[in-house]
Amino acid sequence: MANQDKDFKWFKSHYDELVEKYNHRFVVIQDQKVVLCGDTFENAYTEAIAKGFELGSFIIQEVSGGQETYVQTFITNAIFA
Repeated sequence: MANQDKDFKWFKSHYDELVEKYNHRFVVIQDQKVVLCGDTFENAYTEAIAKGFELGSFIIQEVSGGQETYVQTFITNAIFA
Protein backbone atom coordinates (compact mmCIF):
# COMPACT_ATOMS: atom_id res chain seq x y z
CA MET A 1 0.00 0.00 0.00
CA ALA A 2 2.93 2.35 0.57
CA ASN A 3 3.71 2.50 -3.16
CA GLN A 4 0.09 3.36 -3.93
CA ASP A 5 0.24 6.20 -1.39
CA LYS A 6 3.41 7.51 -3.02
CA ASP A 7 1.83 7.18 -6.47
CA PHE A 8 -1.25 9.12 -5.37
CA LYS A 9 0.85 11.88 -3.80
CA TRP A 10 2.84 12.08 -7.04
CA PHE A 11 -0.41 12.26 -9.01
CA LYS A 12 -1.67 15.17 -6.88
CA SER A 13 1.61 17.06 -7.04
CA HIS A 14 1.86 16.69 -10.85
CA TYR A 15 -1.84 17.16 -11.58
CA ASP A 16 -1.51 20.37 -13.61
CA GLU A 17 1.07 18.74 -15.91
CA LEU A 18 -1.10 15.65 -16.25
CA VAL A 19 -4.14 17.72 -17.22
CA GLU A 20 -2.17 19.32 -20.04
CA LYS A 21 -1.15 15.94 -21.42
CA TYR A 22 -3.95 13.52 -20.44
CA ASN A 23 -7.09 15.63 -19.89
CA HIS A 24 -10.30 13.54 -19.90
CA ARG A 25 -8.35 10.27 -19.82
CA PHE A 26 -7.51 7.67 -17.21
CA VAL A 27 -3.84 7.24 -16.32
CA VAL A 28 -2.17 4.17 -14.87
CA ILE A 29 0.55 5.25 -12.43
CA GLN A 30 3.28 2.95 -11.16
CA ASP A 31 6.43 4.00 -9.30
CA GLN A 32 5.54 7.70 -9.58
CA LYS A 33 5.19 7.79 -13.37
CA VAL A 34 2.45 7.34 -15.95
CA VAL A 35 2.92 3.96 -17.60
CA LEU A 36 -0.35 3.82 -19.59
CA CYS A 37 -3.48 5.81 -20.29
CA GLY A 38 -6.91 4.96 -21.61
CA ASP A 39 -10.16 6.60 -22.59
CA THR A 40 -12.10 4.72 -19.89
CA PHE A 41 -11.26 3.20 -16.53
CA GLU A 42 -11.97 -0.25 -17.95
CA ASN A 43 -9.66 0.35 -20.91
CA ALA A 44 -6.81 1.52 -18.66
CA TYR A 45 -7.31 -1.43 -16.30
CA THR A 46 -7.46 -3.99 -19.12
CA GLU A 47 -4.28 -2.59 -20.71
CA ALA A 48 -2.43 -2.64 -17.38
CA ILE A 49 -3.33 -6.28 -16.76
CA ALA A 50 -2.50 -7.22 -20.37
CA LYS A 51 0.96 -5.64 -19.97
CA GLY A 52 1.55 -7.81 -16.91
CA PHE A 53 1.25 -5.22 -14.14
CA GLU A 54 0.31 -6.98 -10.90
CA LEU A 55 -2.79 -5.91 -9.02
CA GLY A 56 -1.80 -3.63 -6.16
CA SER A 57 1.31 -2.38 -7.96
CA PHE A 58 -0.38 0.56 -9.71
CA ILE A 59 -3.21 3.05 -9.39
CA ILE A 60 -5.64 4.34 -12.00
CA GLN A 61 -6.75 7.96 -11.78
CA GLU A 62 -9.04 10.08 -13.90
CA VAL A 63 -7.54 13.34 -15.18
CA SER A 64 -10.35 15.80 -15.81
CA GLY A 65 -9.03 19.25 -15.13
CA GLY A 66 -10.37 19.67 -11.63
CA GLN A 67 -9.46 18.61 -8.14
CA GLU A 68 -13.01 17.31 -7.62
CA THR A 69 -12.15 14.20 -9.64
CA TYR A 70 -9.79 12.92 -6.97
CA VAL A 71 -11.10 14.51 -3.77
CA GLN A 72 -14.39 13.58 -2.15
CA THR A 73 -16.12 15.72 0.45
CA PHE A 74 -18.58 14.16 2.87
CA ILE A 75 -21.03 16.34 4.77
CA THR A 76 -22.91 15.13 7.80
CA ASN A 77 -25.41 16.64 10.22
CA ALA A 78 -23.82 14.93 13.20
CA ILE A 79 -23.63 16.77 16.51
CA PHE A 80 -20.69 16.06 18.78
CA ALA A 81 -21.06 16.89 22.46
